[in-house]
Amino acid sequence: MKSAKIVSFILVICMLVACVPASFASESSQTTAFNSQESLSAVRVYGTNVYRGDFNGDTHINVKDLGILKRMVVGVIENYNRLSIDLNADGKITAKDVTRIKKIITGSDSSAPYGNTTVEKAYDQDEGAMKLTEVEANSTAAFFDIDITDNSYKYFAIVLKGSSSCAFSIADTGNTLTAATPAGTVDGNNYSAYLAEIPDHISTTTLEVSFDTAPTAGKEVFVDSVIFADTLAEATSIATDRVDARTIPDPQEFSYVTVNFDNSAALSRIVSANNTSASYNAGYNAMKLQVSGSSSDPWVLVNLEDLAINADDYKYIVYNSMIPSNCNQPTPEGELFYAVGSIAQPTAGYSNIYSQFKDSQFHSTIVEFTNAAFWTGTVHAIRFDYYCGCAVGDSQYVRSLTFCNSYEAAAAICADRVTPVPDIKSIFFYGKYDDGSFKMSYRMYVPYDYDGTTEYPFLMLLHGAGERGTDGTYHLQGGFPYLFNDTSKSSFNNIVFAPQCPTDMKWVESDWTYGSYNLNATPESTPLGAAHAIVNKAFRNYKIDRDRVYVSGLSMGGYGTWDTLLRHGDTFAAGVPLCGGGDPTQASRLLDIPIRAFHGTADNIVPSRGSKQMYDAICALGGTKCHYTALGGYDHMIWDYVYQQQWVFDWLYQQRISDR
Repeated sequence: MKSAKIVSFILVICMLVACVPASFASESSQTTAFNSQESLSAVRVYGTNVYRGDFNGDTHINVKDLGILKRMVVGVIENYNRLSIDLNADGKITAKDVTRIKKIITGSDSSAPYGNTTVEKAYDQDEGAMKLTEVEANSTAAFFDIDITDNSYKYFAIVLKGSSSCAFSIADTGNTLTAATPAGTVDGNNYSAYLAEIPDHISTTTLEVSFDTAPTAGKEVFVDSVIFADTLAEATSIATDRVDARTIPDPQEFSYVTVNFDNSAALSRIVSANNTSASYNAGYNAMKLQVSGSSSDPWVLVNLEDLAINADDYKYIVYNSMIPSNCNQPTPEGELFYAVGSIAQPTAGYSNIYSQFKDSQFHSTIVEFTNAAFWTGTVHAIRFDYYCGCAVGDSQYVRSLTFCNSYEAAAAICADRVTPVPDIKSIFFYGKYDDGSFKMSYRMYVPYDYDGTTEYPFLMLLHGAGERGTDGTYHLQGGFPYLFNDTSKSSFNNIVFAPQCPTDMKWVESDWTYGSYNLNATPESTPLGAAHAIVNKAFRNYKIDRDRVYVSGLSMGGYGTWDTLLRHGDTFAAGVPLCGGGDPTQASRLLDIPIRAFHGTADNIVPSRGSKQMYDAICALGGTKCHYTALGGYDHMIWDYVYQQQWVFDWLYQQRISDR
């Protein structure tokens, strides 16, 4: 799919790098992504374009091809004053009679262009890209310009889509435009990348992209990014990543195998069990697993031998289940054990832990195995372990287990099977952030009654170091389930976002055993920056009460909570950091932000001075909105206590930015 989207060719026209803000850059490349309204400032479009010049509101014509315009207006190059204009040495023509000069050059008194198309630019939130709309058209071309000041790069690429053709032109330091060279037809349904070489022999000042050589009024083209690089390989690699980030597999590329437990015959797949009785429940149309005899380690083993599922082809599992609200376990967790390859029986080293919710609703959990070395060969069996430490009589209902060939296929399955209750819009769903250079899994909870008309508070939860990974599930442990173990809790009335920091990275790139760090010497980490990018996307996609946006986290996430409040205090109304640390020298940034910090006095992993120093520094500057609770006798793992205290979150959800 990658090669089909990349059109590579060499232009004999000189091109150069744009002097614009880059979304990411290195010494050998620069990429400008048009992913915000602000990013559009780098691009010029023209309401009236006349022979490579445009009329400005100050009655000047910005000249791109001085020679052509001189001949058109005055008839000869030598005559510098004729037909009611002054040709200035600075390359601008001062019009003494704007109406008359327009009529001479364009053949009309109106501002309609002659020789080029009128274009409007805008940021399209749905596409997350720049939208160029052709307003008026003729037989020439539609285009946009980018000024250039750095000519060190050798290759140029543009990533865009639209039903049009594409060509490139450039202007050298003498403002003489070269002729456009066709780059190929633009795909109307998918983003494609077009590449060109930048020769050495011309010094350029302007890049012009003609995105439609046969324009039609109303046509739209979407531009993802422009890329400059030293080598063709690097330009191609970056462009490929940009296209891949925009690519969603076609439905026919989805492949999955579903093991249904929606009938009594499915019980024959259970080949062994421990302290568990299995039955078919017609009311829920699911298999009921109930703890019986003893509450110690209940599980069932499901035989999948006859399906011949190849783990190498199906690297995602969607587990659809429900836990009744009367479950005795306050924070239900399950574990899937796998028998793959030559292993016929599951072993302890082949498993994945996931969190569940006891709300009497069916939920889908996506378990990812793209980085699991053991996930290879035939899937022989899967063992459902559930409710370790639960009571006799506790139960869960399993409707299906689906093996998928891609995340997109798994997400589609989740959307179809998230719940049997019609009025529930969604529940904690799986998402993946991918900006072309960094990927991160996350979970998002949207209230059951969300309908896009009511604003909801927003809570970001940052997990600790032990829950890092890419499975998109394991990080929902560590105290977070206490916020969702009862549907009467206030957390169910918020949009809740839980990103998962990848392994070997941190929310704050600092040694947490120090208890503090230097904010100015510690740039915002890539994972935390990505988390805030997802928050901003959520602001665009959901109705969120921007007055009530909160953050809380534990351990490594406690550091992330302090860092978030220090760097993004204008966005977050309040925070609850647990056993973390920040930069006490920057306490002045936190004086108006309500904070409740918690730390165990016997913490031997993150010293309690990390929270105490932040509190003392805020108080020393006269701050009164920070509260610190030292939990005597508690070690590092205080989250099981704090996240059970409903008053903490009742307080949190009462805070508002407007009250500062």
